[in-house]
Amino acid sequence: MMETVESLAARLETTEEIGDIVRVMKTLASVSIRQFEKACDALETYQRTVELGLQAALPRAAWRGRELIGSDDAQRGLIFVGSDRGLCGNFNGIIGRYANETYFSRIKRPVAGSSLLAVGQRGALHLAALGHEPDRIVDLPGAVGGLAGVARRVLLVLDDWRRVEPDLLVEICYNRHLGRNQATPCRQRLLPTPQEEIDALVKAPWPSNGLPFFRMPADELLPALLREKAYVKIYRAIAESLASEHSKRLAAMQSAERNIGETLDALATRHRNKRQEAITSELLDIVAGYETMPPEE
Repeated sequence: MMETVESLAARLETTEEIGDIVRVMKTLASVSIRQFEKACDALETYQRTVELGLQAALPRAAWRGRELIGSDDAQRGLIFVGSDRGLCGNFNGIIGRYANETYFSRIKRPVAGSSLLAVGQRGALHLAALGHEPDRIVDLPGAVGGLAGVARRVLLVLDDWRRVEPDLLVEICYNRHLGRNQATPCRQRLLPTPQEEIDALVKAPWPSNGLPFFRMPADELLPALLREKAYVKIYRAIAESLASEHSKRLAAMQSAERNIGETLDALATRHRNKRQEAITSELLDIVAGYETMPPEE
């Protein structure tokens, strides 16, 4: 189709509108990254409170061993955190390949259908494409305010699994946020609590001269605190994953903005040239018409 001044002007207008949309999406992604980073920072106080409770309860609890830290031979469960939305590049591909290489291809027993949870619809689709159909799917929150509710829903699924299989070893796989446009896939144990974390809490000094005390039995308090520790890990994993997702989206929008800028420059140049050609053609027509007119007597 032959380009005209009008068609080029229309393409310029459309490209500028797309550029406006990209700039808005870039701003939203940048704001979202900061919000999820702040959510992780705000979690530190609650995490410290839970850890202090564990420091106080661990030395007085009667139960130990497999019941507390589990066994590496136990049945496995996985929580896979992907994305719900697109325009985030190969976000799901990165975490999917990592889970396939470090988890699915190495576990001693196959994952039971009731022990694979996907957080995020697109993450679930990617798992299914890899041949690992999730038994349950939890949607990601649209904003920071929904993080706590999603983390609690994931924790309830974990509770269901461990009611059926008390020794189930549950891990969470997600993209850890390392800063603007930077993320790395990782896997973390949720329950039972890893031995090194228990040892670190037992050996950590109490932060004051006063001795810690609590009223409920230590054997009842300890599992509740360990469950809250798992909640903190789930909350942080989802928040970091969402920050990473928006970082990927921000990078995609920045690339799109550069491409749109280059396209606008090219279209503007072609539009000016076409317009100049049209003006020149009109002037030549006028001159030619004037020259064909009979001379005045």
